[in-house]
Amino acid sequence: MRALIKVAVAGVVGLLGIAVAGQWLTAYQHDKQLTAWLAALNSVPGVQAQWHPDANTWLQRDGDLQLTLQPDVVRQLSAGLLQPASATVWQWNIRQQLWPFYISGRAYLDPEVGRYQQLILEHGMAAVPHKLRWHVYGLTQRFDTRFEMSRFQIDAEPGLTVAPLKLALVGSRDRLSLSLDWQGMTPTAAAPSWRIAPLRAAADWRLQEGDWQLQQQQGAVEAVSLTSGLQVTQLDWAFQRLPGREPQRQTLALNLACAQCHWPQGEVDIEQLQLQLQLLDLDSSALQALVQGPVQGAMAQWQKLAALQQLAAQGGTLNLPQFTMTFNQGVLQLAGKLALQANPAPLLSVPALLSRLEGALELQASDRLLALWPNQTTVQQWQRAGYLQQQDGGWHSALRATAGRVSINGVVLEAQSAK
Repeated sequence: MRALIKVAVAGVVGLLGIAVAGQWLTAYQHDKQLTAWLAALNSVPGVQAQWHPDANTWLQRDGDLQLTLQPDVVRQLSAGLLQPASATVWQWNIRQQLWPFYISGRAYLDPEVGRYQQLILEHGMAAVPHKLRWHVYGLTQRFDTRFEMSRFQIDAEPGLTVAPLKLALVGSRDRLSLSLDWQGMTPTAAAPSWRIAPLRAAADWRLQEGDWQLQQQQGAVEAVSLTSGLQVTQLDWAFQRLPGREPQRQTLALNLACAQCHWPQGEVDIEQLQLQLQLLDLDSSALQALVQGPVQGAMAQWQKLAALQQLAAQGGTLNLPQFTMTFNQGVLQLAGKLALQANPAPLLSVPALLSRLEGALELQASDRLLALWPNQTTVQQWQRAGYLQQQDGGWHSALRATAGRVSINGVVLEAQSAK
């Protein structure tokens, strides 16, 4: 009996020891990561982050996180939609509970500080009902973060109703998943001139060789109508990044569908857009260099050109199972598959490009679509040369590329390289 009691006591003491050690480790890792995170934020030009601790106990880590964003940063983050004249300040009130190997927290935007307070005063609205919650699991480094915003209204003219929003971010050391569910927003007027209807989207990222790469994304929006006249109805999209046939290759796949897209400035009215596009077996390092890095400046342009040349040197395949578009009542259909053969020589001319193509591409266009072409002289030249041939009440074009020879409807292109 005594031996059993000793074993039980030893077990309890051991569990208590593990709990104490886990609690200490959780607090230590939290403080270490908070310091590193603040340093990373402050290293970004135009961003200043300050942590003001409130409760710093064995079980709690409470405080206020204040972010100051300079105008250039806000303009970049909003893609130019916001043009603030001065720095923007946001402050989060944060409450966190620490447990052995586990952290749970919640945060709220402070309605009496910075830009949030200004928005409330300017638009005469109450604080927006919202909550931000997260859970972090210390042993696996997995985290689960969720943001929810309830419906609210802005009474200032012309008035605005913003529907509920749900945002979830789940991840670990090398994976991230984001999901968005927003019911949209409309003016409160009886006959709103614009609206954004329900929007749903999801995306997954994976950390590979130190860079976060988008693996897949899908989404759908029921309708978007803006005062500028832009109208989009039932837009669906999906993107995937898949492994290629070899370890250093990747395949990109895009599906896009839209029931209607009307843009009055360009007098564009697209209906029944259907697109299936695949870029097969692209060089991974060249693709990464192309999509990342700076986008402005002479050096950035040289880097992008070098990445394009590397992509071309390694070759790849364009697969277009379907492209159908009704454009201002004109119909265009494309389908086919074209491969660019691998060759270390740089592509410096159109003949060099044509000499490396293999595959076929079919085009069908209605009379109405060709009538919309801005340069009718060019269309007539294509017809006389045989590049466009009448077929089934419209026009047909078949591109064939093989053994360095490219032809359209059997007519060899004039800009053709000698193999």
